Amino acid sequence: MKSFLLLLTFGLGLQGLIHAQSTDSSLYDSPVRQNPAQQSMTQQGSAAPKKSPAQRAAQQLKTLTTQLNLNQDQVVQIRMIILNKVIALDSISNNPSGDPKTDGKARRAINQYADGSIYGLLNTEQQVQYAQWKQQQKEKAEEKKQAGKIQ
Repeated sequence: MKSFLLLLTFGLGLQGLIHAQSTDSSLYDSPVRQNPAQQSMTQQGSAAPKKSPAQRAAQQLKTLTTQLNLNQDQVVQIRMIILNKVIALDSISNNPSGDPKTDGKARRAINQYADGSIYGLLNTEQQVQYAQWKQQQKEKAEEKKQAGKIQ
């Protein structure tokens, strides 16, 4: 009788542990969990949720992989460069120094270091493609900037 009660108690405890470990699937429905006010703004189209640094790095890596036809070794090395870059830039955005000039210089230094590191991993053909892609990105940014001034 004692062994039966012990086994029953053990079974109930195990069941409690199993249910305690179940995950809330609503956490995985969207990449960023939002409060109700943010959800209504997003549904209206006025504000998109901010992606995490890992998500932004993954998107940048995907773009570079398709643009430059990277091999697996390059993908692994560039992933780390981009992830470190995005995290460092995110850190500056979340913890500004109070001086916009200092923050801007830090951002430029981070971007230059990452670009130089990526450029060093590419072969000659990829370097040319990377330079062209960077130029296209600058032109798109200028167009957006000009469009913003017009409105």
